[in-house]
Amino acid sequence: MAITEYEDKIKEIVNREDHSGFIYDFLSIYDRISKATITKLRKGSNNLSKVSGEVHLKNKLYFKEVSSQVLQGYSDLEEKIKSLKSKPRYVIVTDYDQLLAKDEKTGDTLDIKFKELPRYFDFFSRHHERMIFRRLFCLQLTWTAIGMRLRRL
Repeated sequence: MAITEYEDKIKEIVNREDHSGFIYDFLSIYDRISKATITKLRKGSNNLSKVSGEVHLKNKLYFKEVSSQVLQGYSDLEEKIKSLKSKPRYVIVTDYDQLLAKDEKTGDTLDIKFKELPRYFDFFSRHHERMIFRRLFCLQLTWTAIGMRLRRL
């Protein structure tokens, strides 16, 4: 999938009025999690968390929806994760105004406005993929700058 396709799909999900299915729609964009797994997760059979507003997919993701105080929700979830046997790769907490996320494998963190999520789609891709996307983006900016300079001549 092209970079712009990821951004467009995430933008569509973020701009919806109803965010009740956000995490499932968001996961469906990335190829690493099968549709069957997402369906089971939505129905609750693969969700290791039994707390309303939380989705825990073993070794992959721990998502928490809060009504306010995103930082406090994130802190509470981090404490909860310390006691888990299988740690999720990604931790995400949002109130749909702000989004906090952490890649537990790399230690990278994200603290953004929810509407900015499409610009950070690569945060949730594999680390080497993330580096490739960043390099491509930098190359694109470089070529754009070169093109602008050439036009001035």
